[in-house]
Amino acid sequence: IFYAAVSAALLAQLWPGVPGALQFPVVAYVVCLAAMAAQAATWWLREGSAPLSREAGYAALGGLLFISSDA
Repeated sequence: IFYAAVSAALLAQLWPGVPGALQFPVVAYVVCLAAMAAQAATWWLREGSAPLSREAGYAALGGLLFISSDA
């Protein structure tokens, strides 16, 4: 839900400046980026204290940073 809300807010800010021919690709990119970040965050939350939690945490951080850098 967090990544959907952030992506919707970013898309709302960008939308007035997106040319008509690029609207579909921009929406597709935002959806893919949010899905990737949400999957990484879900992996991290699900791992908890498991041995792979460090890798999952890095993936979740990477997803967050990727969205931030593209924003």
